[in-house]
Amino acid sequence: MKEGMCRFAIASIVVGVVLLVMLKFILPSNIWDGMFGFSHTRYNDLIREALEAISIDPRLTYPDTKSKVRRAFVLIEEKGFPTTPEEEFIMSMQYYREGEVERAIALLSDIIKNYPDFCDAYAYLAYITYSEERNDNSLIIGLFEKAIGCNPNKSLYYTWLGSFYKNNLMWRDGEGYNEEYKIKAEECYKKAISLNEEDISAWNNYGNFLVDIKNYEEAEKVYKKAIEIFPEHGKPQYNLAALMAIKGDYESAIKWLKEALKYNPELRREAKIDKDFDILRGDPRFEELISNRLREEILYIHSED
Repeated sequence: MKEGMCRFAIASIVVGVVLLVMLKFILPSNIWDGMFGFSHTRYNDLIREALEAISIDPRLTYPDTKSKVRRAFVLIEEKGFPTTPEEEFIMSMQYYREGEVERAIALLSDIIKNYPDFCDAYAYLAYITYSEERNDNSLIIGLFEKAIGCNPNKSLYYTWLGSFYKNNLMWRDGEGYNEEYKIKAEECYKKAISLNEEDISAWNNYGNFLVDIKNYEEAEKVYKKAIEIFPEHGKPQYNLAALMAIKGDYESAIKWLKEALKYNPELRREAKIDKDFDILRGDPRFEELISNRLREEILYIHSED
């Protein structure tokens, strides 16, 4: 009798295991996760996906990036606390998005202290420091230089350092630009592009730099090259539209703005307040382009999910 019950129990366990394995392969991952919790492998996959999304979209601009970072952040919190530099980095990005700047800075500083080979921590700490207008120029430049020393082949670091030179050090109030920092900014953008021709941020920022120093002809070439590489991005088309407006070429400005909004309708919000387009205000074609189109923007946001 007992022997029969033991056999029945063993058979039941075997059947149960087989059924669980079958369910694992049959059920969608989100349903499986909801029923049985995240596996270690699945957790690592979501951490990796968040890090990859940040590497493609370093300023967390796109809805897909925000969603992946947020999901990874929640999982790390549910686990208790971060135990790796990657987890701390993801948490710092989410805190910064939520406006908790001090917590983001504290986590990045902790990564630098305990994991000095985690190169992104230097660059993002520098980026946050100057974005928050904490004008410690030597600290910011030093952090960018440490990031570059840590990984001299990452184009993002040069792009951000170039933008720091351009936005914070190149201009002198009422005196034009500082030639030393103008040269340094341009060198950074060119270096970024040479390292990674698919760095859309480098192309856009270099074009913007050329517009700032009124080298419109070269800026137009840079934007058009960016459009050639990223024909469906939207931002280089937008920048080219703004340049055409500055030059007084209204037809081209309307044409390129329409093209930009086709690929990225969220840029409509930026166009509404962009002073570069002031010369077009009152033109019915421009007013039509920047009018609210909620359904179009909702479709765009869902396309990123």
